[in-house]
Amino acid sequence: MDINDWKDRIAAFVDECGLSQDPFMRVMCSVEEMGELAKEALKSVDYGRRNFKASPDFQTELGDVLFDLLCVAAFAGVDPDAALNATMRKMAQRIKDKGHPGSRT
Repeated sequence: MDINDWKDRIAAFVDECGLSQDPFMRVMCSVEEMGELAKEALKSVDYGRRNFKASPDFQTELGDVLFDLLCVAAFAGVDPDAALNATMRKMAQRIKDKGHPGSRT
Protein backbone atom coordinates (compact mmCIF):
# COMPACT_ATOMS: atom_id res chain seq x y z
CA MET A 1 0.00 0.00 0.00
CA ASP A 2 1.48 3.38 -0.94
CA ILE A 3 1.18 6.57 1.07
CA ASN A 4 -1.79 7.90 -0.91
CA ASP A 5 -3.62 4.61 -0.37
CA TRP A 6 -3.02 5.05 3.37
CA LYS A 7 -4.24 8.65 3.20
CA ASP A 8 -7.45 7.53 1.50
CA ARG A 9 -7.94 4.62 3.89
CA ILE A 10 -7.46 6.86 6.93
CA ALA A 11 -9.77 9.54 5.49
CA ALA A 12 -12.51 6.94 4.94
CA PHE A 13 -12.05 5.58 8.47
CA VAL A 14 -12.19 9.06 9.99
CA ASP A 15 -15.28 9.86 7.94
CA GLU A 16 -17.04 6.61 8.91
CA CYS A 17 -16.31 7.20 12.59
CA GLY A 18 -17.38 10.85 12.52
CA LEU A 19 -13.91 12.09 13.47
CA SER A 20 -13.52 14.64 10.67
CA GLN A 21 -11.88 17.90 11.70
CA ASP A 22 -10.61 20.88 9.82
CA PRO A 23 -6.93 20.76 8.89
CA PHE A 24 -5.95 23.31 11.57
CA MET A 25 -7.32 21.10 14.35
CA ARG A 26 -5.62 18.05 12.85
CA VAL A 27 -2.32 19.93 12.84
CA MET A 28 -2.85 20.68 16.54
CA CYS A 29 -3.53 16.96 17.14
CA SER A 30 -0.29 16.18 15.29
CA VAL A 31 1.66 18.55 17.52
CA GLU A 32 0.24 16.86 20.61
CA GLU A 33 1.13 13.43 19.23
CA MET A 34 4.68 14.65 18.43
CA GLY A 35 5.01 15.58 22.10
CA GLU A 36 4.00 12.06 23.08
CA LEU A 37 6.47 10.63 20.54
CA ALA A 38 9.23 12.84 21.98
CA LYS A 39 8.39 11.61 25.49
CA GLU A 40 8.71 7.99 24.35
CA ALA A 41 12.03 8.80 22.62
CA LEU A 42 13.36 10.29 25.86
CA LYS A 43 12.20 7.25 27.81
CA SER A 44 13.80 4.91 25.27
CA VAL A 45 17.21 6.50 25.85
CA ASP A 46 16.60 6.84 29.58
CA TYR A 47 17.13 10.59 29.21
CA GLY A 48 20.52 10.16 27.52
CA ARG A 49 21.86 7.25 29.53
CA ARG A 50 21.63 4.63 26.75
CA ASN A 51 21.37 4.29 22.99
CA PHE A 52 18.02 4.69 21.29
CA LYS A 53 15.89 1.63 20.63
CA ALA A 54 12.34 1.98 19.32
CA SER A 55 10.15 0.58 22.08
CA PRO A 56 6.62 -0.71 21.43
CA ASP A 57 5.27 2.54 22.96
CA PHE A 58 7.49 4.61 20.64
CA GLN A 59 6.21 2.65 17.65
CA THR A 60 2.60 3.21 18.77
CA GLU A 61 3.15 6.96 19.13
CA LEU A 62 4.86 7.11 15.72
CA GLY A 63 1.79 5.43 14.26
CA ASP A 64 -0.39 8.09 15.91
CA VAL A 65 1.75 10.85 14.38
CA LEU A 66 1.60 9.29 10.93
CA PHE A 67 -2.17 8.84 11.24
CA ASP A 68 -2.70 12.50 12.15
CA LEU A 69 -0.35 13.79 9.45
CA LEU A 70 -2.14 11.76 6.81
CA CYS A 71 -5.44 13.13 8.15
CA VAL A 72 -4.03 16.63 7.67
CA ALA A 73 -3.08 15.74 4.11
CA ALA A 74 -6.51 14.27 3.38
CA PHE A 75 -8.54 17.16 4.78
CA ALA A 76 -6.22 19.82 3.35
CA GLY A 77 -6.30 18.23 -0.10
CA VAL A 78 -2.54 17.60 -0.17
CA ASP A 79 -1.01 14.69 -2.08
CA PRO A 80 1.50 13.31 0.46
CA ASP A 81 3.54 11.55 -2.24
CA ALA A 82 3.96 14.82 -4.16
CA ALA A 83 4.76 16.69 -0.93
CA LEU A 84 7.45 14.16 0.03
CA ASN A 85 8.95 14.20 -3.45
CA ALA A 86 9.13 18.01 -3.36
CA THR A 87 10.81 17.87 0.05
CA MET A 88 13.35 15.31 -1.17
CA ARG A 89 14.22 17.57 -4.11
CA LYS A 90 14.48 20.58 -1.76
CA MET A 91 16.78 18.71 0.64
CA ALA A 92 18.99 17.45 -2.19
CA GLN A 93 19.28 20.98 -3.58
CA ARG A 94 20.19 22.39 -0.16
CA ILE A 95 22.88 19.76 0.30
CA LYS A 96 24.23 20.53 -3.16
CA ASP A 97 24.14 24.30 -2.60
CA LYS A 98 25.12 24.56 1.09
CA GLY A 99 26.53 21.19 2.08
CA HIS A 100 23.71 20.49 4.57
CA PRO A 101 19.94 20.00 4.44
CA GLY A 102 19.08 22.74 6.95
CA SER A 103 17.33 25.96 6.03
CA ARG A 104 20.00 28.09 7.71
CA THR A 105 22.43 29.90 5.43
